[in-house]
Amino acid sequence: METVIEEDIVIVGAGIAGLTTSLGLHRLGVRSLVLESWDSLRVSGFALTIWENAWKALDAVGVGDILRHQHQQLHGNVTTSLITGQQTSTTSFKNNKGKHEVRCVRRRLLLEALANELPSGTISYLSKVVAIEESGFFKILHLADGTTIKIKVLIGCDGVNSMVAKWLSFKEASYTGRYATRGYVELNKNHEIKPMFMQYFGKGFRAGAIPCDEKGVYWFFTWTPTSKGAGIAGLTTSLGLHRLGVKSLVLESWDSLRVSGFALTLWENAWKALDAVGVGDILRHQHLQLHGIVTTSLVTGQQTSTISFKDNKEKHGAHEVRGVRRRLLLEALANELPSGTIRYLSKVVAIEESGFFKILHLTDGTTIKTKVLIGCDGVNSMVAKWLSFKEASYTGRYAIRGYAELNTTHEIEPIFMQYFGKGFRAGAIPCNDKGVYWFFTWTPINQDKELAQDPAELKQYVLSKLEMIPSDVRYFIEKTELHAFQPTPLRYRHPWELIMGNISKSNVCVAGDALHSMPPDLGEGGCCALEDGVVLARCLGEVFSKKPKKEEIYKRIEESLKKYAKERRWRCIDLITTSYIVGFIMQSGSKSVNFIRDTILATFLTVLLLKKSDFDYGQLK
Repeated sequence: METVIEEDIVIVGAGIAGLTTSLGLHRLGVRSLVLESWDSLRVSGFALTIWENAWKALDAVGVGDILRHQHQQLHGNVTTSLITGQQTSTTSFKNNKGKHEVRCVRRRLLLEALANELPSGTISYLSKVVAIEESGFFKILHLADGTTIKIKVLIGCDGVNSMVAKWLSFKEASYTGRYATRGYVELNKNHEIKPMFMQYFGKGFRAGAIPCDEKGVYWFFTWTPTSKGAGIAGLTTSLGLHRLGVKSLVLESWDSLRVSGFALTLWENAWKALDAVGVGDILRHQHLQLHGIVTTSLVTGQQTSTISFKDNKEKHGAHEVRGVRRRLLLEALANELPSGTIRYLSKVVAIEESGFFKILHLTDGTTIKTKVLIGCDGVNSMVAKWLSFKEASYTGRYAIRGYAELNTTHEIEPIFMQYFGKGFRAGAIPCNDKGVYWFFTWTPINQDKELAQDPAELKQYVLSKLEMIPSDVRYFIEKTELHAFQPTPLRYRHPWELIMGNISKSNVCVAGDALHSMPPDLGEGGCCALEDGVVLARCLGEVFSKKPKKEEIYKRIEESLKKYAKERRWRCIDLITTSYIVGFIMQSGSKSVNFIRDTILATFLTVLLLKKSDFDYGQLK
């Protein structure tokens, strides 16, 4: 039977804002109820810097001195440039004419100090709001456990993904394009670090370290992911040109090949591209050929489809499919290039025009004048931006990927094992006799997004969702190092951008994720990048291998890139659109969609993976 409660004031979210508001009301003799969706106070972020204004608020609600006794007062701020190695500023918090109280406070201790001052029963745990409706002046809250609360005042302190803010018609918070990592370390004995806020700036990042007390230090690192050129598309294009006798230079912003994502599935179309540039057999010797794909519903516990890659009698025939280590793929491509082709530590900071030529300015002061500029610099591509493409959009979904290797041979069959659940999708693919690559994609609800702060909690979350998968497969997830449990937001290029935008302009074009970032649900992102490389090398090879006259070459370069854009445009639009739709169906949290997925569409969705890999993009020559 539904429980109905009446309250004057309800605060959604037992975070800093919610607890402070409730405690402030309590000090004024006003009762409130705080709803928290978790089973305890939720601590994320480890610590935070509390400045003068915050201490006034903490004193106002009566917990300032409690926290002062637990944390050191900071004496000042020292800022250092890691580019020059010099201190750039020093500010005192003690001797400044406007003296300031600043301390680094453990988030757990802050929340506990606020919560402990509230009357018993003020915080209701495991109280997740699932709907808000109006009833005259009152608001009606519906909780996940069936409880209904009728209230006079509703205050949303439910974080960045607030349901109350959504009810007020606020949009989701925007992404800055930057990322942060935070941590806290405590020694068994006193450290010798001065009570200073130590801040460091570098090329594209900011970091800091702040002692909280005599034994513990909080640190943070924020950065903007830089673009990369020596990825799958860039190396394939360069190697394709090399096979045609055309020289190219690949600029990579890192100091080595940058490997992210652990592994990827390479389908039939990708192997044709790898054979075209001459590295297919190198990778075949390092990776198992998969026999087929088995899809299982973790909702029903039943297998929903089984497709053979070897003996498939459907019109698509037999297929070559393997799970390939990303590092080995990049190394195979790079090792076949002439020495000096890849220039590391070469981050492009500006592009300008000089007649038909393009001038690239690098961070080290180098200037490069080029006849052709190809942007294979990833989802945050500077070249795509120069071509007036917008930033890739967020799907609202996240992915975690990992790879674990045993000292002995595993006994897992060479099968692509795919699992669907309520709001998530997972898979495991043996890459070789000892190693297995796995992935987990999901659409986080509010509390899930906080898990990103703690890899250990995130690992347990993934394992809890995959309780029903075979134990030998689950073992590889359990064995995966914690550093792999970093959620990556899934992004995609809007198809209409490719319809309306410029894939090429004059002597500039884009390829790979810079062109067609897409959700991973077809497994075609890397495969499509390999296709790009072959097609682009072929188009440019036709120009440079014939050594046209100087007055002709500019026009022929522009025509060749237009030809490339024409060949790739609708292929990319198809893959992006299909990936997005398939991802929505595969990862739906809707019972009705899950039923259709697991019964009617199961085989169709699997066959679609094969169908999209059956694409003829021609030969290199």
